[in-house]
Amino acid sequence: PFLARELCGHLTQWLSDPLLVYSKLLLEDYNSRLDKKNSTVRFNIDGQIAEGILKEIDGKGNLVLSAKEYRLIPFGTAEWLL
Repeated sequence: PFLARELCGHLTQWLSDPLLVYSKLLLEDYNSRLDKKNSTVRFNIDGQIAEGILKEIDGKGNLVLSAKEYRLIPFGTAEWLL
């Protein structure tokens, strides 16, 4: 039973890795093309203006801004201000 469980664990990891690797590569590619990356940007978030340096989109789809501290902004909750 132990050997079978160990084998199943390795098979599960082996089968899931290609998807994990692909999603990491896709996110890296997306972030490399992100408009205004490492630039100061402004957003309207729930009626308040947020300003910071756009760092990336994280693996959960949050917008990562660096101001005095890093801030995660959930997808769909911010409006770009030009």
